[in-house]
Amino acid sequence: SGHEVGCHGDLHQRFDKLGWDQAKDSVVRGTETLEALLNRRPTSFRAPNLQMPTEYMELLENTGYRVDSSIAAYKPPFHRRPFYTGPMLRVPATITSSVLRLPLPLLKSCFKLLPSQPVFFLHPWELVDLSEEQIRLDCRLGTGDRLAENLSYLMDYYKGRGTRFITMQDLYEKQTQVRRDMSAGR
Repeated sequence: SGHEVGCHGDLHQRFDKLGWDQAKDSVVRGTETLEALLNRRPTSFRAPNLQMPTEYMELLENTGYRVDSSIAAYKPPFHRRPFYTGPMLRVPATITSSVLRLPLPLLKSCFKLLPSQPVFFLHPWELVDLSEEQIRLDCRLGTGDRLAENLSYLMDYYKGRGTRFITMQDLYEKQTQVRRDMSAGR
């Protein structure tokens, strides 16, 4: 159903290292910047390094977010499915963008380990070839064409398995309807 731009804060700072006021400022500024650029308010959030303290969910809720994907399915406590923290839908990320940048034969071997409905993410900058840049090695390896080709392969692979691609907003609406139906005893 297309793509969705979510917020990541404004300066790529780890939220588990920020105090409440700094975290609030980062969420508000990042949200306002995206809203100005997109002409709509983002409703999904993912903190840098997948580090968002649970107590900061209130910041996201108060800023209009419905979905947070700042947790990793592959890190303790190993959440595998979406769940709620209050009204906030928490969606564990299945695979990181650095895995998506592996050489394709290695990436293919990882597919067998992934669930039938994976949640993956990437950063737009990773689609630019940064192999010659003087930045951390893990930030430049596999960027550009390799990631684009791997992403295309990954999408074809899952389409071939009948997977339907949806946005976080679509998932939120679906999960919230299920939650309402269950509360009503349907």
